[in-house]
Amino acid sequence: MMRFWQVYVWIFSVVLLFSAVGRVVLRFRKSHLVSRLDVVESFVGLLCIPALLGFAYRHPYGNRNVWQCLCVLVIGFSVYQFFGPKMKQLYEKSFLIAGLTITLQIAVGAPALWALLQYAFLERAIWLR
Repeated sequence: MMRFWQVYVWIFSVVLLFSAVGRVVLRFRKSHLVSRLDVVESFVGLLCIPALLGFAYRHPYGNRNVWQCLCVLVIGFSVYQFFGPKMKQLYEKSFLIAGLTITLQIAVGAPALWALLQYAFLERAIWLR
């Protein structure tokens, strides 16, 4: 099972990195498409990569309190993403595209969020090393 997490985390990290770079590039070229909050969200996501790797490889990185704070931030950004103004605009344009977007975000992001929750709050054995 840990092999699955190792592969998933590496693939997810690459996707997250490309997403963050893409958002920054779009912010400077077409600022109406990407808000500052999107760039901050990408930065917070990039900061979570070591925690995801720590969960996958069962190794403690940094301070557990930092990961707990970042986990709460990621949950906040996730909730905002589903109920924020961009999603409302997407629903107004096309219900099908909005539904597919939410489905894809949940399918790709939910395992990472679960791993981050496990690493930050529930997997105490990792932090006893």
